[in-house]
Order: sequence, then structure tokens, then C-alpha cells
Amino acid sequence: MNKIDILGIKINTNTKKEILNELKKSFEFNKQFYITTPNPEIILKALKNDKYKNILNNSYISIPDGIGLILASKFLYKKNYLKERISGSDFVYDLLELCEKKEKKIFLLGGNNEDQLNRVEKNLFNKFNNLIISGKNLGYDKNNLIIGENYNLIDVENKTKTLIEQINYSNTDVLLVAFGAPKQELWIYENLNKLKNIKIAIGIGGTFDFISGYKKRAPKIFIRFNLEWLFRLIQEPRRLKRIFNAVIIFPIKIIKYRLKNAKK
Repeated sequence: MNKIDILGIKINTNTKKEILNELKKSFEFNKQFYITTPNPEIILKALKNDKYKNILNNSYISIPDGIGLILASKFLYKKNYLKERISGSDFVYDLLELCEKKEKKIFLLGGNNEDQLNRVEKNLFNKFNNLIISGKNLGYDKNNLIIGENYNLIDVENKTKTLIEQINYSNTDVLLVAFGAPKQELWIYENLNKLKNIKIAIGIGGTFDFISGYKKRAPKIFIRFNLEWLFRLIQEPRRLKRIFNAVIIFPIKIIKYRLKNAKK
């Protein structure tokens, strides 16, 4: 698996087909690892948090979820650039299809509320008739597991212990964690070694919103022209700051990064 450096974050240059083939092989071996899905916003967060940066760089597979990463790689590298954008939300379906074929169990962790999590489970069963969902859990309420803020440590530790016991009892192979970045990656990094049977863990951000139908994915025309961010901004104007970081701040940092390294 090949990776390149984007502002200090390692991203896989492999195509989605190559990554899925690697996952097929991984099921045949008793190997445990996690997958991350960096986009420009996540990379900017990692630049401010060394621990988060380390977590991203220690992921076995790091897929480029954002057209900004593709353009940045072509700007920074002449040959070894990122081949294609791999949407995290789409990649989840590819992973689940693989799990269905290989008869691997999955566990759903996260979501906004019980209704949403139940809808996720129902819609996945409708799409993948033979998918094995071995368990589901909301995980934490929104007042817990917040990096850099105070929270009830005892409550979180007890909840984490219960979660780990449930996941281990379910004998699950693949764990989907929807806490949002960077909470989900931190949780996976700190607890994966306690999950005895999990082979693959992946943070999937707001993908449960789309699977449950709580939010609509952008129309194909938006996706085709890499304007999914614009559709989401129209849907959620409060995302303006996040979009600004991705389409303004991130490119500026890429340009500065190239100029700095050109002087060396």
C-alpha cells in the first residue's frame, strides 16, 4: 500500500479497487487495523493536534475523502499523486458489500439517537439481504468524549468498558464508528487492542445521517463535478466555516507548503 504526504498526513495513493482487494486479503489473515478517511478539514484539525496527527498516520489505510486532496497532491507531486477521490460515505457501502460476501459480522457504533440507529440497521438490511449486523450501540451522549474539554471521566470509562464487553461478546469482525472526527479516530486508537475479534475498524463521520435518510446525499450531477460540498452548504448553512477552511485555508497552506519545500 503506497502513501504520500499531504501537510504531514500520509494518504494512500491506491485506487478504491486496490484498497478493496487489500481488505479481501486481510480477512484471510488474523490482522487487526483501522481505516481513516481524511479530508481537508480533518487534515487542518490534525495540524493543531499532534496526537490526532499521529493517529491518522498510524492507520493502515488512509483514503482521500475530498477533491481538495486530489488537487493538492497533483500540485505537490509530479507523478506519485492521488489517483482518485474515495468518498467515505460511498466506501462504507463497498466495505459492507464485501462483508456480506465474506459473511463477516459488523457492529454499528454511534449515531444521533436510537431512532436513527434503528433506521440505519433497517435500511442496511434492505440493501444487503445477507448482511450480518451483530450489534449496535449509540455509544456516548454529546456531552461526553469531547477532546480538550472537561467531562465525567468515570462515566466515560464505565460506558467504554460496557461497550467493549458488548462488542467482544458479539464476536464482530468489522466495527463502524460514527462519532465524528476526531472523536471516532481517538476512540478507535485507544480501544482497538481491547476488541479481541475486530479485524477492521473505521470512523465514518456522518454517514449514518445518509444511510438513515436523515440527510440527503448530493444529486449525482453535484458529485460528478465535485460540488458535493456546495450541496451540503445549501442544506446546512452552518457548515460555512468548515467549507471556508476546506476551500480557502487548506489551499493556502498547500501553496505555502510547496513554496517552503521548494526552497530546501
